[in-house]
Amino acid sequence: MRSAMNWGLAGLAWTAATLSPALARCADPADRAAFDVVGLKSEMMVLAISCKRNDDYNAFVRRFQALLTRADADLGRYFSRAYGHGGQRAQDAYVTALANGQSDEGMRLGSDFCPHNAAVFDEVKAVGSETDLPAFAAGKAVVPEVPGACVVEASARPATPAKKR
Repeated sequence: MRSAMNWGLAGLAWTAATLSPALARCADPADRAAFDVVGLKSEMMVLAISCKRNDDYNAFVRRFQALLTRADADLGRYFSRAYGHGGQRAQDAYVTALANGQSDEGMRLGSDFCPHNAAVFDEVKAVGSETDLPAFAAGKAVVPEVPGACVVEASARPATPAKKR
């Protein structure tokens, strides 16, 4: 599984200038799940456009429409809590920066982008149900730790087993 998206310096600088200077924290696992699901949706949208996989993206959206709608609403509530009256603007800036960062990754990989990443469409088809999608999205590491992103506080992180070497 690949690591988190490599954000371009321009996208990161724009995001940092637009949003709060400190990483936003979230102790609520629902907040993090919303960031993960919206991040996955964004990545799949970029892949659909770049790799001409619109039918696969549309099938994903239809299959998980209720969850995607809830994740968008949860993200909106998070940004409203975190940024007050500027929440919608901060959310729009975050989602735009996220998609731009994912698109920049595509440009960086060039012709390797689609072969390297388009398997996610097949992986999503194998997700058992709507309740399984947030964990799948979290495992894809599509949410970079940049200003505006929800970073799970240490006390809210579930214990993870040590990796065997």
